[in-house]
Amino acid sequence: GLPLGVAVSDHLLPTLAPLSSNPFSVSFEASVQVDSWDAYVDASPELLPPNSPVDLEDHFRLERTHQGGFYYVGEIENEGVTPWWIVFNITYEFDGRILGLDTIHVPFPMLPGQRLPFAIDPSSLPPELLSSIEPDLLEVHVHLDPWKTLPTLDPWVAIPVSITQFEQIGSRIYFRGGILNSTEEALSESAVLLRILDVRGRTRAAGWTSPLGSIGPEENLPFDLSVLVPADVNLNLLEFDILAYGVPEKSE
Repeated sequence: GLPLGVAVSDHLLPTLAPLSSNPFSVSFEASVQVDSWDAYVDASPELLPPNSPVDLEDHFRLERTHQGGFYYVGEIENEGVTPWWIVFNITYEFDGRILGLDTIHVPFPMLPGQRLPFAIDPSSLPPELLSSIEPDLLEVHVHLDPWKTLPTLDPWVAIPVSITQFEQIGSRIYFRGGILNSTEEALSESAVLLRILDVRGRTRAAGWTSPLGSIGPEENLPFDLSVLVPADVNLNLLEFDILAYGVPEKSE
């Protein structure tokens, strides 16, 4: 039952991420005959981003617009048990080269089990690049920002929302409407999410507003929102699914 010797690892990766494993190797004298081996780890915690439960599939549906443009539709899901603020980065690649970057901020925390659609619009790329590349050959990759994708305990509430008018101009539909704070306290971080579905129930486009600012009890707040629409849909047969959320303001 007595130790015959001690050896320190020869090779070991410098950090151990959450829920992961690291290989190591240790050398000992070949002549030592032992009955068992015991390993002990000496380590100190290091600042690491939280392990998020967000499922962000790296696969999107390509949609083409009336004016010859294109965009992508995807979905994101919170598979955890608490709300999360979500930020993810997008890279556009072609033939092994990164052509550009984008960032998407979900404007309200996602509930546990909630799935949200989003649209990726590559119009931030130079026009000469977009016109010279076939959309099927453009690679789009998404990466969660591990330092900004964070859990939250802040409560948030659904807000009544209505569309007062909409109009299609070119490849976009422009919406105007309002939200109503029906609670007894002021709300901040309010935002509107709109999803467009076709006759088969498929999400064909989606978009949201930036945070709309503070809204007092029983107050109305107007909003404007535009989303890209594909070329093969009939405006009269589309369904608009619209939601709005806000976070109660903290008292000083």
